[in-house]
Amino acid sequence: MREWFRLTMLTLGLIALGIPAFQPPDRKPTSLPRSWIVPSADDVAAEVSELPFDLFVDDSYRMYLMRFPERITALGMADQFGVTDDRLNDYSDSYTEGTRRIESTILDLLGRFDRDRLTPAERVTYDVYEWYLEDRVQGQRFSPAFYPMDGPLPFSLTWPPNQLLTSTYPIDSRNDVLAYLDRLRRVPDQLKQLQGWLERQADNGVFIPPSVVLSEMPWMLWVPFPEERSYSPLFACLREEIKNAKAISTPDRGQYLSEAWSIMVDRAIPEYVRFEDWLYELTGSAPDRVGMGKTEEGSAYYAFLLKHFTGLDIPPEEVYQLGVAEVERAQREIRDELGRLGIPNDGSMADLLSRVEEGSGSILGNALRDRYIALKDAAREEMSGRLSVPERDVRIVAGWFERPFYWKAPHDGSSLAELHLRFDLYVPTFSLPSLIYSETYPGRHLQVALAQESDVPLIQQEEAFPAFSAGWAAYADDLAAEWGWYDDDPYGYIGHLWRRLERAAIAVYDTGINLKGWTYDQALSYYASATGKDPYEAALEVYRYGIWPGQGTIGLVGYEKILELRRKAEEGLQSRFDPDRFNALLVENGNVPLFVLEKIVEGYIESNSN
Repeated sequence: MREWFRLTMLTLGLIALGIPAFQPPDRKPTSLPRSWIVPSADDVAAEVSELPFDLFVDDSYRMYLMRFPERITALGMADQFGVTDDRLNDYSDSYTEGTRRIESTILDLLGRFDRDRLTPAERVTYDVYEWYLEDRVQGQRFSPAFYPMDGPLPFSLTWPPNQLLTSTYPIDSRNDVLAYLDRLRRVPDQLKQLQGWLERQADNGVFIPPSVVLSEMPWMLWVPFPEERSYSPLFACLREEIKNAKAISTPDRGQYLSEAWSIMVDRAIPEYVRFEDWLYELTGSAPDRVGMGKTEEGSAYYAFLLKHFTGLDIPPEEVYQLGVAEVERAQREIRDELGRLGIPNDGSMADLLSRVEEGSGSILGNALRDRYIALKDAAREEMSGRLSVPERDVRIVAGWFERPFYWKAPHDGSSLAELHLRFDLYVPTFSLPSLIYSETYPGRHLQVALAQESDVPLIQQEEAFPAFSAGWAAYADDLAAEWGWYDDDPYGYIGHLWRRLERAAIAVYDTGINLKGWTYDQALSYYASATGKDPYEAALEVYRYGIWPGQGTIGLVGYEKILELRRKAEEGLQSRFDPDRFNALLVENGNVPLFVLEKIVEGYIESNSN
């Protein structure tokens, strides 16, 4: 398990925290800061307070993004913003407070617009932006008592280790290399900021990451900087990017690589040594519990996080009960399907999983890669006449993680989206179709890429509303079944049901940990028993979601909300219900929280029911 823990932390201070998106070239702001003089709340108010609605939304959102340099790099928008890709995010208290003031300022300014006088499309944007800003302003109440909404530590997000240097940070010129080297020089300062934040948490006696998290961090620190520099992922990726950059001469390549390693040895590694020693000290005083629900304030924060991640005001107990019911339903349907295939359906879920894996067989290496690509390409072709297909495809590439990882294409279209998958491990073939349908077509990539290519404001192209995207991915796998894609693949259909089971079980242990007070071991035992996964696989899942309160509920809640909206549309429209039109409606407004998606569907039903 330690290998996986290490791989999840390879980039440490170099992670891009944003999600990329595409911006139509004709939607330009009137004016924006043209340097890394980051705007203040007063700057934002002076710049946007007199603008009409559409320019107000785009300009204020872009000025807000200026607070997050790593995110601008992830978007591929540095040129549009008139800045360079040489900064890291600032986690100091003073900077964070400045960001909060901007959030409150923009929300106040948004309230000056009369929503009723806006066009229908502008009302959707108003609702999206209002929800987004209110979510952030409401979250200010809990800081600094708890760790951030985006994970237990700013560097704990499990992005692939090469993203900043490749998909996120392509190197094509001398200036690209110099900007990267500047970022590398800033890593020690960012580590000091992160340590300072954790120290204040500990000194104030407020919530700090549990010992199960902190105890793994020292092991994770050294993966980017092994003794042999050629094995450093950061160094190796830089070397490959420079080698492919035709504008950089061979002598310059050697000089830049030498300088990069010197920065690692002279600046970054000593800071990592000091940070590692301090983490060992902090681990001794860290709490054992992994949940939020031990205190009244912790319970309130968990309720807020559920709203943050799902986009709905949904009580934690309701999510827990929904998950339990869905686990039982999925288990029952799996047993029924096995019985229809003549496969013994008695015993534990682990017994059933073993029989399915044996019956379907496993695959790895080039054969696995080719199978993934063939499934993806066939699914894209089958989309014709059902839903719009984005112009830009998704690449399937070798990944670092046990679990699949989808990385959106950058805003500027300089590269394709990527689905990172492991090819070096045996994978049961019954699980492949559901994975591809959920993550590519008609699933996550289709929804994400259509949002990027839509003529909607930047926030609806770029901003992630997790339960909507995860819910659509799950619903899309149902569409594949509805369209007959599993009719000749009974084992693939079992994989579809098993994915549904895993999604529900994750929501159960997320709420179990944070609502019911489950321990890490209890959550591990539950997930392994419910899904049949072996302890190693179960530990990967429980660690991944167990340290990120609320995030594990998004797939189930998003899926169930979309099913609920479809039932409402079917009942309200009766014979006038068009499933293809309904599906298109869900993805044609870009990225929206589920709260807004519900309003969109209700408006559609009302306008088409007479």
